[in-house]
Amino acid sequence: MRLWIVGHSIVYWAGVWAKQSHWGQHLGMEEHVCITWFGNRGMHWGDLLPGLWTLFRRHGVPHGLVIQLGENDITSSRGIDLKKEMEASLLVLHSTYPDVTLFWSQLLQRRHWRGARHPGRVELLQRTLDKAIGHLITTWGGIWIKHPDITFAARDMYRADGVHLSEMGNSQWVTGVRSAIGDWVQLQCSGGESSEASL
Repeated sequence: MRLWIVGHSIVYWAGVWAKQSHWGQHLGMEEHVCITWFGNRGMHWGDLLPGLWTLFRRHGVPHGLVIQLGENDITSSRGIDLKKEMEASLLVLHSTYPDVTLFWSQLLQRRHWRGARHPGRVELLQRTLDKAIGHLITTWGGIWIKHPDITFAARDMYRADGVHLSEMGNSQWVTGVRSAIGDWVQLQCSGGESSEASL
């Protein structure tokens, strides 16, 4: 059973943390579960489908796909346009590969939104987008991974730049993703379904 974790710097650094942890790259899963990390620092939403098509050609198609992406676009795009772009991309992905289970990892808050004139509005957009995409994914039988303990108020979860996660933040993020994947693997073995996971 193959799962990929795809996204921007959050995925990149979480992957580094995971590989150095006692869980390792495959997050301590059973031997038949193979997890591959594709973290691309600075990745934007428009990079998702072109990147996935290339990866699919090179490595085949995984059984499950965890996506952490979109935060880098929030301050540079109109909310309605970004929402439409995200939904359209995911619809193409799901329609093309309906047997791939999609995991939507919650859009994370930041202590500092680069280029934002009104951080409060940015946070509102972040929550609105996350809710819309999370619900969309679950209607397809996918899984919405929530990270309720990673908030801008939790200073220890972030590095000094207020954007990237600290060691504690990476631990929290990886733990949430690992829990969701573990539950999904068990459900696949038992023939069940699930749509939401949180710490």
